[in-house]
Amino acid sequence: MTESIQLERGNWSEPNYVRLLDMLKGPPGLAVFDFDNTLIYNDLGEAVMYYLALQGMIRADRSEFWNELVRITPLQGDELDSMRICWQAFAAQEDEAAYLQFVDVLLQLYERVYTDQGLAAAYRWTALLFAWHPVNELTKIARHVFAAEQEEQPATVRLPSGQTYRVGIRVYPEIHNLIQVMRQKQWIVRIVTASPRELIAAVIDHWNLPADAVLGMHLERDETGMIQPVVREPLPFQQGKVDLLRTAESAELSFAAGDSPGDLTLLQTARTALLIDRDYPEVKKALASDSVLIQRPFLQYA
Repeated sequence: MTESIQLERGNWSEPNYVRLLDMLKGPPGLAVFDFDNTLIYNDLGEAVMYYLALQGMIRADRSEFWNELVRITPLQGDELDSMRICWQAFAAQEDEAAYLQFVDVLLQLYERVYTDQGLAAAYRWTALLFAWHPVNELTKIARHVFAAEQEEQPATVRLPSGQTYRVGIRVYPEIHNLIQVMRQKQWIVRIVTASPRELIAAVIDHWNLPADAVLGMHLERDETGMIQPVVREPLPFQQGKVDLLRTAESAELSFAAGDSPGDLTLLQTARTALLIDRDYPEVKKALASDSVLIQRPFLQYA
């Protein structure tokens, strides 16, 4: 006989733990979780993006890359020429310093899009960095990065420009345990993420979920399976997360968990919502309701 899995106390706040216990006593339903900073500490989609950038895997050897960069990016001054010069120095002489400068500017552009146009635009922009890789290659990279990042001490890394990014992924044991309890109690569990679907599906077996439990940003691919820098609608962001979920599940949304503005509509749609509180005041204000469980992140790093 399979041993019954119990909801562990862990670092749940007492009110949230009690509420979840009570919910799990009832009939099973549909539960939907965001992935980055909800199932894990940190962001696997960004970690893969930075890995591709820093390992020399951005496909700037293709003219399509430069055409798409110009089309989607608010370039300033001589940024484009400077990037081309750096890339050409790297391609011709394997000049690592020039390549790092190229990457530094490229990632500054990503931050600019995020700052000036918002999170949804930034998600769309990242398609440029994932493009022109075979799907199976991205899957392997995601598995490698997920494992390697769990060996990294959580920290902030600084690039020459002063721009920073975070390293170190940790699985939240409390959410892992909650998903296992739900599975045992016959809940339908789905993951809806704004990261490329292939990246998250590649590692979701860690939660004993099948790859088809993951709904995510769908990047188009050509007839050979090569990723293209085109996002198939809906983008899984705010209402788009709900719309994408409804392509797979029609049942009432019993429970949803998320952490960011991109999860807001999903959380508002659920009968019971769990907000992993990462200090987005506008999200907390919009979710001020007895049906919302607000939980500080389970793991804290400086």
